[in-house]
Amino acid sequence: SWWRNGGFARVWSSCGTPSAADATRWKERARVISFFRTEVAVGVFHWWSLRILPRVAALALVALATSTAVAEPRASLALHGATIYPSPNEPALRDGVVLIDGAAIAAVGARGAVALPPGVRTIDCSGLTIVAGFYNSHVHFVERKWYDAAKLPPADLNGALRAMLTRWGFTSVFDTGSEWRNTKALRDRIESGELAGPRIRSTGEILFPKGGAPKRQILEVLGTHWFPLPEVSNPAEAATAATRLLDAGVDGIKLYAATWMAPVVSLSTPTIAAAAQEAHRRGRLVFAHPSNREGLTAAIAGGADVIAFDDSAASLAK
Repeated sequence: SWWRNGGFARVWSSCGTPSAADATRWKERARVISFFRTEVAVGVFHWWSLRILPRVAALALVALATSTAVAEPRASLALHGATIYPSPNEPALRDGVVLIDGAAIAAVGARGAVALPPGVRTIDCSGLTIVAGFYNSHVHFVERKWYDAAKLPPADLNGALRAMLTRWGFTSVFDTGSEWRNTKALRDRIESGELAGPRIRSTGEILFPKGGAPKRQILEVLGTHWFPLPEVSNPAEAATAATRLLDAGVDGIKLYAATWMAPVVSLSTPTIAAAAQEAHRRGRLVFAHPSNREGLTAAIAGGADVIAFDDSAASLAK
C-alpha cells in the first residue's frame, strides 16, 4: 500500500491456472482488485469531495473464478473521463472512471476496465484531474472558531473545516499543537459522520520549557482561545507530561525545544529525550520546534523525529 494514512492501494493477483476443461470457458484469468481506505479530492468538484472524505470502508470487487460473469460493483455515482492519479508511484489513468457507493470508493480504473452499472448517475470530468486526498502535516485547531467543538453547531464547524481544509483537497491532517480535549471532540464528531471533515491526528498540548509558555493576553491578541499549556524543566517532568498526553490518546508529542519570544528559554537534551522515549515506546512521533541553533541541536540529540517549520537548520549549517 502507499501513504499509510491516505490514498488507496491496488492489488492484482492471479486466481490460478484454469484446468483444460475450464480453459474453453475462460478467456482470461480472473483478477481480484481490492480497494482500501480511499481519500479522493476531485479538483473542481470540491463540493462532492466533502461527501467522500475519510472514514472510507474497505471494499472489494471480486471476479469469481467460475463461468459466472464478473459481478458489477454497486455505485451511486460515476466520475468518468478525467485523468486519475491513483498514487505517486503509479502512472496516470487517462479517461478514467471512479465509482462511488455512498461514502465509499467502489472501483477506480480505466474506462474499459471499470463497467458503469446500469442507471448510475454520472458526471463527465473530461479535461479535469482527480487525485487522492492531500495530507497536511502541520495545522493548529486553536483559533476561537474551534473552541467548544463538542457543542458548536454542525453548520459552523462544517463551514470552518471547509474553508480551512476540505475545499483545498486536504483529507488527512496532523495537528501539531492544540487543546487535546477540544480537538478530540472535533475529531469524534467527524468520525461519527456528523461533520464532513478530514482524518485528524494530533499532538495535543505542546510541552514548553519552564517559563516559556505564551501568556494568555498574547494568545488572545493572536485570536487563539486560551487553554493551559504544560511546562517542564527536567526529564522527570517531561516524561510525566508526555505520559499524561499519551494516556489521553494523542498521536504524537510536540515540544518547544526553545521558545521564539522573550524570555527565550530552552529544553535540555535529556529533557527532550525523556519525552521522546515515552512517545517512541508507544510508537508515536516526536515533533520539535527548535527556534534557534541550540534548540535544533538539542531536538536532534534528544530524538525528535520531525523538526516543525524553522529556519534554524540553515543557521546551523553556516
